[in-house]
Amino acid sequence: MKLLFDMSDIHAGDRFNTGLVYYAYRSLSGFNVLGFEDISIICLEELESEMRELFPRFPLIVMPSRRRWLPKSL
Repeated sequence: MKLLFDMSDIHAGDRFNTGLVYYAYRSLSGFNVLGFEDISIICLEELESEMRELFPRFPLIVMPSRRRWLPKSL
């Protein structure tokens, strides 16, 4: 089974700010320790270096940081 973690709403420095973010990091850490191979992560470019450092075995899909995008309300 393949899993995709969408962490595109998490910004650099948010690692322990909310329960959901904390849960995502803990889940990925557990999968990493257990040697899972079929996990991919979607993240913002500002979080890319942290994700590569913490989870080097998981492929990343990197999106541009939201500050360069138009607001969702438009």
